[in-house]
Amino acid sequence: MLTTDEVLQKTGIRAGKTLTRWYQAGLIPPPTIDTSPSGRGKVAYWSDDVVKRCLLIRRLVKKGESLDE
Repeated sequence: MLTTDEVLQKTGIRAGKTLTRWYQAGLIPPPTIDTSPSGRGKVAYWSDDVVKRCLLIRRLVKKGESLDE
């Protein structure tokens, strides 16, 4: 499982809100939400395969595909 920051680093995506939009659109599976290790706030944990899926989405968008396609 990867944190949002780890997914962003591995994919080059700049904002966590992008991941939120993509899972709300059904393009990637939703994260597991858990309490932060510090005990303050929440942390999203993404499955490892989300990185591959995000990279594919980025490639398709660069080619001109819309998220609906």
